[in-house]
This record gives sequence, structure tokens and C-alpha cells, in this order.
Amino acid sequence: MTDETRRDDQEPKADADAGTAASERIDLPKWNRSRVKRVQPETATEGPDAFQQGVREAGRTAVRRGPLVMMGIAAIAAAIGGGIWWTRHRAEQAAEGTRLLAQPAAWRSRGRIVDVDRIMKDRKRPPPVPIARDQAELDRNVDTAMGALVAGGSDDAATLGLLVRGGTEMERGDFAAAQATYAEFLTKAGLGHELAFLAQEGVAAAREAQGDVDGAIAEFDKLIGDVGDFFRDEALWNKARLLEKAGRNDEALEIYKQYAAEYPLDKASIAQAQVRERLTELDPSLVPAEPGAMAQGLSGLLGQ
Repeated sequence: MTDETRRDDQEPKADADAGTAASERIDLPKWNRSRVKRVQPETATEGPDAFQQGVREAGRTAVRRGPLVMMGIAAIAAAIGGGIWWTRHRAEQAAEGTRLLAQPAAWRSRGRIVDVDRIMKDRKRPPPVPIARDQAELDRNVDTAMGALVAGGSDDAATLGLLVRGGTEMERGDFAAAQATYAEFLTKAGLGHELAFLAQEGVAAAREAQGDVDGAIAEFDKLIGDVGDFFRDEALWNKARLLEKAGRNDEALEIYKQYAAEYPLDKASIAQAQVRERLTELDPSLVPAEPGAMAQGLSGLLGQ
């Protein structure tokens, strides 16, 4: 076989190999994975693309769970909306209760008996303070305002209104009713309430007004508490005062001494002036000189 014949036999084979290589060329990766790649002969038996299969499964899962997700979102929105409504409702109730509570408090503390017809004859605006023609009208206005509070106010405002009612009953001389009203406040609000001391003092005052001095002393004993407690100085003073009223002067003196030890009489305290006055009579040696008196004495000496 000649060289030329051998080359002719090899050239078709080379051309066939080149064509096979060209048909086996693999496409470069595409940015858009949604395009279908040309299946090559050796990969024709492989399964679908894993990425595309994962996306399809995720889409099917989202479609199946869509209603549940929407229900969950709706439930959360309803809960948030309900919370906002309840908060506003409570705020509105508190505001209305405060307004209703202010009415009897204003009539009791600032009400004035005047010539209403003369004052209001040419006046277009309401007066700055509540006014009534006589005490009976003033009392009716207080009672009417208290009734409106109980009927339309919140429970908290109605409970606070008991303090106003108790004070009104004390002013009218109905001490038994006042004692019951203050006791009702303590039952509803509890001893932990920040204004419980006012009701406790009210019970003590009502019992004293009814002649139950020992009962009043027992009530102030509850208010004394421990050293440094709020209202302790006032409670000590009242207990000592009631002991004197009961003729138990020795016990009263011990309480006065205790007061002076805890609340020095040369410093300001609730009952400093009253305790100083009583100790001046019972045991003057326990009473320090007042700062003003010391200054006046020193000025007199220097003047001489």
C-alpha cells in the first residue's frame, strides 16, 4: 500500500472523529437555569436537575401552606387590633372615672354657699368654684355626684370615691356611717393601697368621735408600723394624744419621748409643734430650745 493510499484511508476517520468531538461539545453554564440544556448522549439517562426540582417542591409546599399562613396572619392581626382596642377602652374608662370622681370631690372640698341668683344673673360662664344656695343644696349636689360616680364610673374610681363619701359623712356628724365607709374602702382596696392610711386614719377618727378611745388607739397602733415608715410620726402623735385623753399620762409621755427620739424636735416633722407643746407641760427637760429663741438670746447678750 502506498503512502497516498494510507493517507486517504486515514482522512475520513479523522473527519469522523472531529465530527463526533463537535457533537459532544458541552454547553457553558447559563444564568437562566430555566432554559432546557441540550441532553448529551452520555447524560441522557440522568435524572432532572436538582436545583430546579427543589424550587418546584418549594413552590408546591408554599401553595399547600398558603391558607394556613394567611389564617395565622389574620389571627395575629386580630390579636394586635384587640389589644389596641382594649387599651383604648381602659384608658377611656379611666378618664371617665376620673372625671366623675372629680365632681363629688370638688363639691365637697371647694363648694361654697352664696347668693347664686345674684352671682349668676349677668354671668355667662360658670363660676370658678361650685356654688350652692344653702347647705342642703350643697349636700344634695355631693350626693348626686357620688351617685353618678357609682353608676357610671370604673370600679377603681368608685372605690376612691369611698374616701370622699367617708369625709362627707364625718363632716355631717354621721360617724358610724363614716366608719363603715372607710372600712369598706379597706376591704375593697386592701391595706397595700397607697391611700389605705387615709382610710385607717378615718376609721380611728370615727371611732374616737363615737367615744371609743381605746378602739381609736388600736387603729393608730396599726398605722405606727416600723421606724422610718410613712405616717409613723402622725400615728405616734395621735396615739399619745389619745392616751392622755384616756388619762394614761405615763404611757402618753413614753410615746412622746419615742417621738422626740425618732423625730428630733429641733427639726421639722408633721407633729413637731404639738409634741413640743405637750412635752413642755409634761417634762420640760426633754424639750430643746428653739433655734429662733437661741438666736434672740444671743442677740440680747451681745446687745448688753
